[in-house]
Amino acid sequence: MENTSRKSARRRGILFPTVLIVLGMIFLLERQGLLDRHVIWQWIPLLPVCVGALMLLDRIRGKDDRT
Repeated sequence: MENTSRKSARRRGILFPTVLIVLGMIFLLERQGLLDRHVIWQWIPLLPVCVGALMLLDRIRGKDDRT
């Protein structure tokens, strides 16, 4: 049980820095003129969908590991 909580804490610890890196890359590409701001706003609703799908897969895998 303790091992499972460590894994989930580690995953939560990785999520925030990853989001910061991705946002930084998006802003840098936009600033350099390599990415159009309108393209970002068009595809940004896909971000929570992907995060939710990853969380769902993570829970499914976690349940399979315990059985």
